[in-house]
Amino acid sequence: MLPGARRKGGHRGRIESHDWRTASQRARVRAVRTAQLTDAQDPAAQRDAAIRRLLDCYLLSIDNAAAEPNRSHDATAEAARQGHRESFGELLSVGLEYDWLRTGPWTSTIAFSFFGAHNNSLGSFDVDDYSGSLRVARRGTLFEIPMQAGFNYSYDYLTLGYDELVQRHSMAGYLALIESARHLTNFQARVEIKRYHETESTPKVVIPSELNQDATNWLVGAIHFVRFDRDRHFIKGGYQLDIEQAKGSDYSYVGHRFILGGQYTLPWRDIRLSYDFDLHYRDYLHRNLLLPTDDPGGKERNDREYTNTFRVEMPLTWLIKWDFFKSQSLFVTAEYTNKIINSNLDLYSYQRDYGALYFTWQY
Repeated sequence: MLPGARRKGGHRGRIESHDWRTASQRARVRAVRTAQLTDAQDPAAQRDAAIRRLLDCYLLSIDNAAAEPNRSHDATAEAARQGHRESFGELLSVGLEYDWLRTGPWTSTIAFSFFGAHNNSLGSFDVDDYSGSLRVARRGTLFEIPMQAGFNYSYDYLTLGYDELVQRHSMAGYLALIESARHLTNFQARVEIKRYHETESTPKVVIPSELNQDATNWLVGAIHFVRFDRDRHFIKGGYQLDIEQAKGSDYSYVGHRFILGGQYTLPWRDIRLSYDFDLHYRDYLHRNLLLPTDDPGGKERNDREYTNTFRVEMPLTWLIKWDFFKSQSLFVTAEYTNKIINSNLDLYSYQRDYGALYFTWQY
């Protein structure tokens, strides 16, 4: 078995933690992005509250919790199939944001968040994430086009099975241009530094340098929105280029991400229906150290990751008559995600379907 795949869940643990974290961050990312684009389009629409809080409660069902590889003729991939598949889990996410600076076109926000994911069947895949961030944004015009530009720094400390997994520093800049009432384009550039923690073992396992996943990831991209009825409906498309410079040659790649999606808001109760498609193609730059098993070091790895997400969001404020909730965001979301990764190395090919039902309260 690969030494790198045996460390505290190995790359399977990294996959699991990434998917949990991605699911838990979607509501917050949508809230932040909506605020950015709304502020850029209409400065008078800035949120009055200097302090904002976000609470998410999730129930999740996963059919391949450990991201076990698909059946194949590869001995290593078959040995990694241990039957840990179906699972049910719960997740709690809380966030706090404070606008410490509001002067003219400038806004700066400091934020803290925590989420914990519990996997009922596989406790070793439980995930806790502690995160802090600082955002600075400025509204204005660029060649007479309304815009908002900003910079975000974030740090997060993520544990897997209550042991440290990774620490990340991320620095990102964005530029949102409102070309017209119909069109909006969001440009992004980001650098992320990842440092993984190696679990101690007895006897000590020496990990080859080629399997070191510590890395710096560079990303640039743009997403264009075509909006209808004051953003109640939209379609979007985008492209991102990301380059992973890992210390271990097995994990350095050039990636291409293609993004498509859309949203339609029903006239009844403002229920939002949305669909997102994501294709991430990763072309690894060096021959894999130990794979394939019949020809170690014989080929470079290539992955194609397809993600389809369907979502239904229902605002709940209309159910509550108390004045306390009038200026707050309250909704319930049902979500289904299908993820397929096809790789020329069978150990990295797998399929996962998971559904989530979660409640979000932003105030």
